This record gives sequence, structure tokens and C-alpha cells, in this order.
Amino acid sequence: MPPKIAKKERNFATHRFRLQRSSPSESPSVPKNPGARPVCDRCRRLKKRCDRKVPDCANCVHAGRNCSYEALQARVQQLINGLEQKDANANEYTANWSILESPINAPPPVEVPDPTVLVDAFFHHVYRAYPFIDEDRVRRAAFSCVPNCRDTESTILYMIMAIGYTSLERSGKAPAGIQSGFEIPYADIMQRCIMQESIDSIQILVLLALYSLFDPIGPSTWSIVGIITRQALAQGLTRPTVEDNLPPKTVELRRRLFWSVFGLDRMMAVSVGESPGLVVEEMGVPFPAITVVEFASPKRAEHASMLQVSRHVIELRQLESKLLSTVHLQPRIAVSSLTQADRSTITTRLRSEIENWYSHGCLITKPEPDNVRLHDTMGWLNARYYHLLLLLYYPCQFNASTPAHSAARVSTLLELVRKFVQYNRVLLSHQQLPLNRVTLDRLVPACLVMFYCFVRDESSTALTARNEIRAVIDILESFSEKWTHARRLAGIMIEFAEFVASHEVYTAEVQQQEWLRSLRGELVSLAGETLGKATCYQDLIDGEESVTYSRVEEESPRSGLSFVPVEDASAIVCSYL
Repeated sequence: MPPKIAKKERNFATHRFRLQRSSPSESPSVPKNPGARPVCDRCRRLKKRCDRKVPDCANCVHAGRNCSYEALQARVQQLINGLEQKDANANEYTANWSILESPINAPPPVEVPDPTVLVDAFFHHVYRAYPFIDEDRVRRAAFSCVPNCRDTESTILYMIMAIGYTSLERSGKAPAGIQSGFEIPYADIMQRCIMQESIDSIQILVLLALYSLFDPIGPSTWSIVGIITRQALAQGLTRPTVEDNLPPKTVELRRRLFWSVFGLDRMMAVSVGESPGLVVEEMGVPFPAITVVEFASPKRAEHASMLQVSRHVIELRQLESKLLSTVHLQPRIAVSSLTQADRSTITTRLRSEIENWYSHGCLITKPEPDNVRLHDTMGWLNARYYHLLLLLYYPCQFNASTPAHSAARVSTLLELVRKFVQYNRVLLSHQQLPLNRVTLDRLVPACLVMFYCFVRDESSTALTARNEIRAVIDILESFSEKWTHARRLAGIMIEFAEFVASHEVYTAEVQQQEWLRSLRGELVSLAGETLGKATCYQDLIDGEESVTYSRVEEESPRSGLSFVPVEDASAIVCSYL
């Protein structure tokens, strides 16, 4: 017998609801007459039954109105906007995965009447310093007016044509038939190469870095090189043992690719004044050598000349890296522990290596009627020579000593900057100066040295550098308007030229000192933006130091600036070249 329920628990009501069942063939979500028109705005607002007749319902006809559907249209537009926003969020979420299938923003096609002209320009100039591409493979690839990131041959050929176009554009020989400029999809190419690490990816990234040198709105070349060096280590390019059981041609191309990565890494490290990314204790990779096919080809002499230039460029990058690590990037404690005799010995050894490199360069340089080629010309050799000397004697902590020879130091530093700027101006006049990131980056330390010499000058010899200031301005103004840092640096140097011109008349005025201090602050700030906040070139010493080299009156760059002991101040000869 069930238990009795208390009376107070029975006080509740029961309600029943009747649900209208639809027929099995009728779905609740489908209207009974899907072809009928919706309710018009007037009937909806007045809550009247609308007969939905065409073109106007009976209620609107009786009232002398036309049917409208603005509320429905607004609702439909709201739903469309919601779907578009949902699709946009989905695309943003899956962008990292869909980029491997097709580019997000495909660049416009570039129309090239004769692609072989651009390819020839690449192999005529850039290939001499970076001979890592299989030329036969490039020549066989089919030309595409738009880069296809999913096809390796197409991407390599497109990048080679874009780089070749920069060489022809610099020399004033760009084809007039190209109607649209090259636009490189950096994000698509970089992400594909990062997601699919391989030798081909390294080759594409090296080409991408070489092109970015000439692109003022492209990504940082220094950052791209950082990715390249990591992939080179991951693919074992620094280990010759990985080359076992590979065909001879593949082995040689891997070695050339390593030295191309090495040279690009060292060139950018010296340009921005930071440590390189490819740091290997023992690199047993042989220098680029001629292959059996190249030796047997009718162009054997051309291949041999190309490899000589390549080795000379590699030696330059090794020497630049040695100067950077020894003179600029040593720990302050290690530099402070060096005696003056130790520094003089190191300087003598480095100076001897610079002279040997220059002597070797004189043997391979030759008159070049075509201004596209650069790396085996005397103008390029002399400009690089004085840049090496500027690195060696840069006013940093390594070159700090007693203030006894400060006047000689200022005079000789100024002469180094003068010759460096003059030879770059010669290259510009011959249309052989690349207006790219490297040229801009290496002008910034030269401008810093000019300010340093002017501030430290006691005999007003810095006032004679007006022509060099004007030459720097001419080079900087040759950059296009898109190079904002070059334009800003040109503005600083123009104002500095005005200051130098007025300094003779208003030497002692306080306003002049404030003006110079303000210009120096702008230059140091711009150096941090252009080279990076950690650049070593803005660590100029504050005290007066001596110079341990002299100059003689001969025109050959190799014969000037010979080393003399710091103890004999009278041996420093300050005669201009």
C-alpha cells in the first residue's frame, strides 16, 4: 500500500497544452508556400493580414500606397555582413595553412618582352659573387609572369629575373618594355621555405635576401639572413661529411651555396655592426671549384674568371668578419687588458692581410666596358679597400690610447673617410654603385666619423672636408623617395654642411654648440633605426686618441696609410693622396 501523501503536498494544479502536429511531409522549418512574397512593411507595421499579391497587396492598393520591403532588406544585409565577418575570421585563422596552397595576395603580372635579358644580367653580375644556382636548370625553366610559390623552378626563375632587373636598372640599361615592376610576395615565399626546409628553400631565401637589398619597403635583409643561416646549419652545409654518396655536381653546388650564405651573412653583419649568424668553429668546406662540365665547356675561361672573383669576394668577407670581431666586438674587459704593444701587433697583422687582399684584387681586375659588372673593377676594389681601413682604424675602444697624437688621428681618419667617399662617388658616376641597403648602411658610420673628426679637431682640418660632405649628400640624394632613411640622412648632412660653412665665423657661440649637439643626436638616433639598436658603430670613444698609421704622397691606395709605431709621433706624415 503506497504511503499517504500529506494534504499540504496535494495543493498543486495541472495544466494541459495541445500541440498541433504537422503532417509527416511538412517540415517545421519550411514555410507552407515558399514561393509566396513576404509581408510588406506597411502591413507588418500596422499588423494587418497581407494577401502578398503582385505588384501591391490589397491593403496598400486601398490606401493608395506601394508595397515596400526595407525591413526585410535590412535584415538580409545584416545576415550577409555577419557571414562575411565569419568568413574573414575563418580566413585569418587558417591563413598560416592555406598559404602553402595559393598566395593570399598575388602580385600583378609583369610583362617582360625578353626574359633572357634579365637572366643574363644576373649571371653576368650577381652570379660572380654568389655562384650557387644551377644555370642549366634555370635556363630550362618555363617563364611565368607571376611567381608560383608552389613551383620551385618558377620561383627561382622569377627571383633571378627580378634581381637581374635591379642590376640593369642600376646601370641604366633596364629594358623599356617592362610595363609593371616586380612585386615579390615575401610572406608567401618565406613561409613556404620555413615550412618546407630543403636546399631549394635555402636557394630561394638567398635570392629573396639579395632582392630585398634593393627594396626599401621590403622586410629586413638581416632578418632573412638569420633564417638562412639556421637552415644552412639544419641542412648540414657546414659539414663536408654530409656530401658523401652525392653526385659531384651536387656536391659542388652545395659548397657554393654554403659560401654564398657565408658571404651574405658576413656582408650584412659588417654593414649593421652586429655578430654574424653563421658561427662555426671549424669550417672545412672547400672553396668553390670548377666542375668537370664547366672545364670541358667552351666557356671554361669565363667560368674560371667567375670563380676567381667568387674566391676574392669570400676572402673579403672573411677579412671584414675578422676586423669586426677583433676591433669592434671584443668584450670591453678583454680589450682593456691589451697593452698598446699588443694592439699595435694586432693592427699590423690585420693591415698586412688587407694589403695582401688588395694585391690579389689588382691581379684579377680588368677594364670593364660594360658597367653592369662590378666585383672585378678597380673602383669597387678601391672602395672596399678604404672601407677595410676604416673598419681597422675606427675610433672605438680598441683604438683608444694616449691623447698625445689626437691631431694626427683626426687628420688621418678624415682622410680615410675622404677616400672612401670619393671612390663611392666614382662608382656612382659610372653607374656601378648599388643604391641598396649595404651602401646606405656603410655610409652611416662614415658620417659618424665625420662628426667625430669635426668635434675632436683642434687645427680646423675638418673644415677641408666640405667636398666629401657634398659627395655623401649626392650619393644619398640618388636614392629614390622610398628610401626614407637615406633622405633623412641626406637632410642631416645638408644641415651639417651649413654648420661647417658657418663655423669659421661663429666659432665660439653657444648656439653653434647646441646646433652641433642636436645634429649629432639626430645622427646617432638615425643610426640606431637604420643599423639596429645594438650596432657597434655608435660606440665611438669620447677621449682623444692617437693614430698608428701614416700616409705617403702616392696615388695607389695600397701605398698609403702605412703603419708606424705609436711611440714616434714625428713619424706620422699627414700628406694627402
